[in-house]
Amino acid sequence: NLGENTITLTVTDIQGNVSSTTAIVTVKDNLPPIAMAQNITVYLDASGNASITAAQINNGSSDNCSIQSMNLSKYTFSCSNLGENTITLTVTDIQGNVSSTTAIVTVIDNLRPIINSVSTSRSRLWPVNHKMIPIIVTINSTDNCVGSGSCKIVSVASNEPTDGLGDGHTATDWAITGDNTLNLRAERAGNRSSRVYTITVECTDGSGNKSTSITTVLVPHDASARVASTEIEKNQNTENSQITIMSYPNPMNQTATISITSAISGKAKLDFYSSAGKSILSKPVEIILGENKIPINKSELKVSGLVLYRLTFTDENIAKDYKPQVGKIIIE
Repeated sequence: NLGENTITLTVTDIQGNVSSTTAIVTVKDNLPPIAMAQNITVYLDASGNASITAAQINNGSSDNCSIQSMNLSKYTFSCSNLGENTITLTVTDIQGNVSSTTAIVTVIDNLRPIINSVSTSRSRLWPVNHKMIPIIVTINSTDNCVGSGSCKIVSVASNEPTDGLGDGHTATDWAITGDNTLNLRAERAGNRSSRVYTITVECTDGSGNKSTSITTVLVPHDASARVASTEIEKNQNTENSQITIMSYPNPMNQTATISITSAISGKAKLDFYSSAGKSILSKPVEIILGENKIPINKSELKVSGLVLYRLTFTDENIAKDYKPQVGKIIIE
């Protein structure tokens, strides 16, 4: 009955005579609604965002007539809103009476960072001279809250004893020297096929979520690799920390990919050699900033066994500052 209501007043005397008239009764509601809110927790999605509705905050708000609308002072949240956020719930009834209250929205990031790739400045150690070789580990990771975390090496393991048969009896075979640097000993047991160092890395975002991944470095036990030992020693990848090169799968069957991560760009070539040092293929490539994936297949190499490859920049302005990068792949 809100608004004007016409009513009739009827008067009757003792003789039963009747007379009536009308009047207007105006009904108004000037009482505000009762706003009631509840605290909630929301979680950021993979894009670092979250959104809420008034219904999630409302905790039984009421009115003596009826509620027309409920609105929030903030509906969306991002990485900059992590933690507790005070928001206002405003309730309006059909007469325009307004009431407000506050609630706490706690924003949480519980998504772990994504480790896209882990590579090392050297994927193989040769010659086996029992020396400690410095290694740089490059970790490429992403997170829904950009720029809020860090990555580091957390552990190193070997598939061989640190002081095994025929390995030179040097017990300390690795040392973590920084968040992304370590030393590995170019050493392996004389009675095994090869030594594999497994490096575990961990990335932690600003909310403490953690992810781990691994990469490996091989110390080969391959007599044919000795033919190329001079070339490999001369062109250590650690001298070019801006470039990393690796191949996978390794060993390969029919096809493989040579992955080159570079901080420089320019024209280059990939030269492939047999274990005896014979040239078997020269492939021109255009190196761009970031990761370069270069496919190779067994049919173009036309050999089996150990194959060496060397990346050389053909641009003289680059070549004078960056020595060739080398790698090895076994073709089954």
